[in-house]
Amino acid sequence: MVKTRYAAPFSSELAVQRVKEWQRFATHGHQLSGPASASVTIVEFADYQCPACRLLAPVLDSISASAGDSIRIVFRHFPLPTHVFAWQAALLSECASRQGKFAQMHRRLFQAQDSLGAIAWTRLALQAGVADTVAVAECLQSRDAADRVSADTAAAHELAMRATPTLLINGLRVEGAMSPNQLQRLVERGATLR
Repeated sequence: MVKTRYAAPFSSELAVQRVKEWQRFATHGHQLSGPASASVTIVEFADYQCPACRLLAPVLDSISASAGDSIRIVFRHFPLPTHVFAWQAALLSECASRQGKFAQMHRRLFQAQDSLGAIAWTRLALQAGVADTVAVAECLQSRDAADRVSADTAAAHELAMRATPTLLINGLRVEGAMSPNQLQRLVERGATLR
């Protein structure tokens, strides 16, 4: 709590790398906003138990809302093994997706981050507007949901990711939470790479 409350939440120095063939990492995952024709695509690899990911979520929402159709955001899972509830939370988001509620579950998981593992997964699903909790409970045990999360995790490993959140912004790769101004500068830089 002390670290979250008193430490600077955003890094002042962001290490940016170029990623060739980044577009293929944007073809999978869950589209949170923007059209496929957007001039900038942000692919976020994140973990629902990651504090920095929770900090970044409203920053991404804000830039998406202000950019209209010029930015597309795609979410991909990268549950870190050190976060004991991250894998199950990722599965829950996949199960909510089956009922058309991925975005709502995505937001709810970040809101409830401090309670993951303490609140029943089906209760979280209900809170996100997922109606059929029996289907959710069955889905949480399914191979299909696990395969979706595994595919995203494999993509993160292919990119040699070490931390969450990691963003690909039109081929620019950056790790960690960032301020709205930092993200805006990266989006402007990424727009020139299309």
